[in-house]
Amino acid sequence: ETEGYYTMEHVHISNTDKDPPKTSTTFLEGVTFGDLLEEDMPIQIWTGSNLATAPEMKLIGQHHLWLDALVAAVRPQRSPTSHADRLLVDVAYLQSAQDEEETLETSVPLRKVRIVLGAPDEKIPATLEEARIMAMGGEEQATPTTNTTASGPPAEVDE
Repeated sequence: ETEGYYTMEHVHISNTDKDPPKTSTTFLEGVTFGDLLEEDMPIQIWTGSNLATAPEMKLIGQHHLWLDALVAAVRPQRSPTSHADRLLVDVAYLQSAQDEEETLETSVPLRKVRIVLGAPDEKIPATLEEARIMAMGGEEQATPTTNTTASGPPAEVDE
């Protein structure tokens, strides 16, 4: 089991390819990486059954039920029953390519959103390592190899 992300392999077939190229896309699950979400961030929303389990939502045959969307708002849930319920997201998206009006779905649970890792947007992490650092709430810090303080010798702790 992965830690809040999964990768899908895609094969692009054209008439000229004898050996079709494979590419892969990594998705960050909303439940794990929900704290990265912010207004106007491109994401994907699950439009399939609310009864679908997390493994069902990851199936390649269900890929068409994930639609590109934008985060309209992120807000904390008043009394979350679990870590997965800590945030609710308002999401704007087109239900079909022919739509001219966006659909605004409010109070979307984190289990129904995912971030496409490396998507061309400055708000989205480019690598899994960067996503993990951001999810932990910080910038990457260089850690000293010895237990020293800024002034020099090792720090002593009185217990």
